[in-house]
Amino acid sequence: MDASSEMVQACKNAADVSNNDNIESVYVVGDEEFLPIKESSLDLVISCLGLHWTNDLPGAMIQSRLALKSDGLFLAAILGGETLKELRIACTMAQMERDGGISPRVSPLAQACSLKRHYHE
Repeated sequence: MDASSEMVQACKNAADVSNNDNIESVYVVGDEEFLPIKESSLDLVISCLGLHWTNDLPGAMIQSRLALKSDGLFLAAILGGETLKELRIACTMAQMERDGGISPRVSPLAQACSLKRHYHE
């Protein structure tokens, strides 16, 4: 699933080239915050660096969990907590020196403890 129909089509094309008939795949244009997926219908949900852009991260993770079958697997890579800490500090210091103030340069990042609490409810 991707919000871009062009990206979804590119994934379909790549899958057609690889010709792996043993894996059933579904390609969907959608948004992580409003999953257009039937409850308990998936064996696997993979999110690679997409969830940290959502406005409601706990809600998106709960929707992913609900879309999974009881023995399904959720795998995610997400930026969080202390990720890019040094970069944020360097950008802040440079902007304060140059402009006398700061503005956000990196999206807010989730804290691990809040993710665990919401995902396991």
